Formats: sequence, structure tokens, C-alpha cells
Amino acid sequence: MHTSKTVAALLGPTLVASAAMLLLNLGAMPAIIEELSKSPMLIILAGYAAFVPGLAIVYFHNLWSSG
Repeated sequence: MHTSKTVAALLGPTLVASAAMLLLNLGAMPAIIEELSKSPMLIILAGYAAFVPGLAIVYFHNLWSSG
């Protein structure tokens, strides 16, 4: 249970902050997405930035139990 709480403590605020940033800058999103599409290396780096924490969650949170 400790691992689940740690993952939630790290991931929860990050997702809330990301959602708030998206909503506060909604008008700028088309320009940001267009610039991102012009840079393949930035897309690869973003993929690594998402893959590594996801892999860490799966690796360290591999014990599942009911109740």
C-alpha cells in the first residue's frame, strides 16, 4: 500500500497542475502543438519523458492484492 500512496502522491499533483496549465492556456495550445509537430526530436524526448516514469510505476508497483 505504501507504493500506491507514493505513486498517487507524485502523479496526482502533477496531473492536476498539467490540467490547470492546459485550461489556463487553452488559446495557446494550437500554436504549441504546431511548434511541437515541427520538431521530431522534441517528440522523441517527450516520449522518453513519459515512458521512463511509466516504466518505473510498472516496475515498482508490481504487487497487486485485493482489499
